[in-house]
Amino acid sequence: MIASSDESSRFKPGDYVRVIDGYFARYKGTVDHVDFETDTVTVMIDVFGQPNPVELAPKSLEKTGDLNPDPGSPQAGGES
Repeated sequence: MIASSDESSRFKPGDYVRVIDGYFARYKGTVDHVDFETDTVTVMIDVFGQPNPVELAPKSLEKTGDLNPDPGSPQAGGES
């Protein structure tokens, strides 16, 4: 039996999240899939106008209320 981590269990498909660490920091996206076996979360992030699946560690994410880009974020045309 594989125990799910407390981190990955915080998320479910459809949740809006912000990436807080790594290459995609400050990007927002929608949770597509949570993999409890590998303790990863697949997030659909809009890059160059196309949704792209990005596999991330749960500790790199925080829930947010919407997908509106934060001012200055790469999605809003700000600096990366």
